[in-house]
Amino acid sequence: MVSIYVIDNGGQWTHREWRMLHYLDVNTKILPNTSSWKILRDEGVDGIVLSGGAPRIGLENKLGNCEEYLSKAEIPILGICAGHQFMCRFFGGEVKPSKIPEFGRVSLSVIEEENPLFIDVPKESIVWESHNDEITELPKSMMHLAKT
Repeated sequence: MVSIYVIDNGGQWTHREWRMLHYLDVNTKILPNTSSWKILRDEGVDGIVLSGGAPRIGLENKLGNCEEYLSKAEIPILGICAGHQFMCRFFGGEVKPSKIPEFGRVSLSVIEEENPLFIDVPKESIVWESHNDEITELPKSMMHLAKT
């Protein structure tokens, strides 16, 4: 059975992320972002989700031990909201306070429909956001696959 752990960065949707993985029959746990990489490694996780949270990534440089996970893990890591913004900054991108913060219902547009992440995902869909910060420049190692 695949094991994917959700790292809790204080996001309001962290338990929903865990629950969706659980519904998909994935072995999953929620761990605080203060957990060491050694704990994750010793438990043999196959992937990590860095949840969202209240920290202002556009203004702050720290997000628990997320830097340790990104520098040591050799497994897939999905960043959501603040987790995604932190990943972007860690790998050389730029995150700044949003000119127009996004709260509530927004439209998601898939740019790269052929990417495996978006198989069976509609080209346009409604998602819910709560962001004060935004990625203003992607690192060279990342691809722009979708946008809100």
